[in-house]
Amino acid sequence: LETKGVFVNSSFMECMGMPSLEPLFSDEEKAWSLDRSLVSGSSVTLSITTNGLDWSDETDLGSFFPNGTLHSISPRIGSYLGGTEVIVRGTGFVALPTLACKFGDLLPVKASYVSDVEIVCVSPAFGGSGNTVPIGVTINGYHYIASSKNALFEYHADVVLESITPKMGPSSGGVTT
Repeated sequence: LETKGVFVNSSFMECMGMPSLEPLFSDEEKAWSLDRSLVSGSSVTLSITTNGLDWSDETDLGSFFPNGTLHSISPRIGSYLGGTEVIVRGTGFVALPTLACKFGDLLPVKASYVSDVEIVCVSPAFGGSGNTVPIGVTINGYHYIASSKNALFEYHADVVLESITPKMGPSSGGVTT
């Protein structure tokens, strides 16, 4: 977390309610350093003072979560009509209503939380076959965990079975053509 602005380097510089925020000065600019592990999953508000008496209005910074990663997806191929259940593996997943997957530039789809290392997303329909798209995951509905080369999903036309030979055989199998 960095909040930059022109601040006076003062021993009174504080952040209300956030003892884990430490001021870092560089010339006249001020940046706050936040240990995210201390507020993981918590809503954070920020109010600053330079004299220990007068405080700025509170600013809602939202909730902080660990930086997640995407490791792999399975399967990596599905129908361009959508409906493929895709298992997404990574780290840092959190069970929130905003947890979602994004297939390329398509609208996000709701993700089903399995664990902090696995979620399931159903692929949306895509305009055509043979397109490979990156999968992104969002925990908060705004910021996406970057896709890796192992998290690419390829859309294909459905397979249509037109004929089968032989037309019958023993239930125990073993017949080849």
